[in-house]
Amino acid sequence: MASRKKRFFYIILTAHYFKQSDGTFVQRLGYGVTDVPGGRIRKYSNTAGGEQAFDILWFSPTFKVEVLEDLLKERVASQTQKINGEYVEWISTSANMSVQSLANQVEDIIKELKLDARRVKSEYLPFNDSEWQKEINHEDINLNPNKYLD
Repeated sequence: MASRKKRFFYIILTAHYFKQSDGTFVQRLGYGVTDVPGGRIRKYSNTAGGEQAFDILWFSPTFKVEVLEDLLKERVASQTQKINGEYVEWISTSANMSVQSLANQVEDIIKELKLDARRVKSEYLPFNDSEWQKEINHEDINLNPNKYLD
């Protein structure tokens, strides 16, 4: 089976909370790439046992989000969460990183590399695969990018 080209980069802040060793509860901040945001957010929701949402989405018609992801992984490596001995695309809660500061890093990379990636308009966020968000896909965005993208 051929791998699909990824067109969307997302930031997610879990809707659920994790209990830490000190007894406090925190949400976890993460990021990733996908070609089908509706399918990807449903997987997060099903795994978590509750609805999740992407706080921010970027779209690239030229599949540049994987380049963006690779560079972001390098930049946040020291702040990455380790799960079962493996570093994952979740930010450690000890890093105290916000959605906005992670988004700023993403925007910086897009500008530095002059990537063809644009942010999905805030009116379509948070993206939780609601019925009205079904048109947030690469076909519809390519047909009318200014309707969906900043």
